[in-house]
Parts: sequence; structure tokens; C-alpha cells
Amino acid sequence: MLLLPCLGAGCRSWHTHPLPVVGGRDRAVPGHVRATRADGSRVELSGTSVVRDTLRGEAWRSRETGQPLALTVPIDSLRRLESRGVSAGRTLALVSGGVVAVLTVIGIVVFQDPLD
Repeated sequence: MLLLPCLGAGCRSWHTHPLPVVGGRDRAVPGHVRATRADGSRVELSGTSVVRDTLRGEAWRSRETGQPLALTVPIDSLRRLESRGVSAGRTLALVSGGVVAVLTVIGIVVFQDPLD
């Protein structure tokens, strides 16, 4: 039971979102995203929003001040935009593995040879 919260983290993965279109209608952006730039570098942003042609958000906190760092990324310099979400496949595998493990332990205990 103590490991259950840790195992729940394994059921999440990054899901790709369409990039906002510069000059197009505003598109909703998830609150926490991982943005991959054209040069391949990545940054995780929280509190994200799109303002005209720019993705805005807060990056890691500054080590000196402990305050979040405001960061802007031009949309035309983005290659990919992702957010964390539940992965159905990983969740199914985790639950199935847990059921098999519990049934195996029960089988060992119930069918253990009493003469040993």
C-alpha cells in the first residue's frame, strides 16, 4: 500500500498537443507543458498561456531568489508541445502485473506443502 502512490506516477506519459497557429485563433494550451524548441532543447513551463505569437509561462525557480522565472518562447521556434496525461496502456500493464503478483502470492500460501 505504501508503494501505490509511487506506482501511480508510472501510469503517466507525455502526450503531444497541436502547436498554436501564429496569427490564427487562440488555442487553449494545457497549464503545464514541455516545449521542444527547433534546436532540440526542451523546457517545462507551468501557468502557460498564448499571447499573439508567443508561449508564456513560468520555468524552474531561480536558485538565488526562489522565485519562478518568467519565460517566453516564440511559437514559430517550437517543434513540439506536450503535456502529462494518463497512459491507458501503462495503467493496464501496471494493474495486470499487480493482480498477477497478488494471485501468485496467494497461490504460494494456499498451495504450500504442509509437510515442509
